[in-house]
Amino acid sequence: MILAEYANHETTAWLAQLISLGFIIYIGWNVAYGTRNPDKVRPVSISDNYDIGYVKSTPQYTVEDELKKLERQVKMAKLRKELAELEEPDVDNSLLCDCVDTLVALGNTKSEAQKAAKQILQTSNVTTVQEFLREYGKR
Repeated sequence: MILAEYANHETTAWLAQLISLGFIIYIGWNVAYGTRNPDKVRPVSISDNYDIGYVKSTPQYTVEDELKKLERQVKMAKLRKELAELEEPDVDNSLLCDCVDTLVALGNTKSEAQKAAKQILQTSNVTTVQEFLREYGKR
């Protein structure tokens, strides 16, 4: 006995037609509802990505985040530089140049002379090169 012998072909055809008619009514109803209420129905968005056996992951950071981080670092560096300039007491530039030139003439390197001149002019109340040389001689 084969099961196909007992199947009623008219019943299966009628069932297929019923399912098809239900599907057509469903699609027709959705089209009619969408055209009558366009503000309530949002369009279907179809992704261009085809997921085949992998998990999508969102990136940890974006380029914009990296740029913001770098901009913040640049601002911080500028502020630190301005803060260092504000913390240094003002030194008369012409007196500083004269003192550095004097120390270079005495045989010091320019970097050593600048360092020593800035230190002496910031720590003591020197107004002339002669007073500077006295302070430098005490060291």
